[in-house]
Amino acid sequence: MLFEIAAVVTIVDGLKGYLSNNNKEKVAAAAGQLNESITLTRLYLRDKNVGKFEGIEQERADEIALSWTKTASLIGQFNPDLAEVCMKKVLLWSYPDNQPRQVIVEKGLTLARLQQDLKVLMNMK
Repeated sequence: MLFEIAAVVTIVDGLKGYLSNNNKEKVAAAAGQLNESITLTRLYLRDKNVGKFEGIEQERADEIALSWTKTASLIGQFNPDLAEVCMKKVLLWSYPDNQPRQVIVEKGLTLARLQQDLKVLMNMK
């Protein structure tokens, strides 16, 4: 929890400086892309949890990894820390068996944490 609060404070501080340079359109684009990545991830996990497929649906996993890559690229312009988290999500989708749930939580890579970051982005545009 402390990590998540510190991350949000860092995001807000970084965005304030960035927004003072009239970059609201870039922040809006990054927020939209972050939302898409979160949504694609949630839909995949939902379908897996209800048994629509077993194992890994590689084509969808690759699509999600590419979405997280695009998110990292857009966010990296004004928040390198959050971009790094997004790139770690790319690794999770590229090599899903390498990261147990505990590691995902400990490293702050949960969708809940990223949803909080999205709220911050949405409030800043």
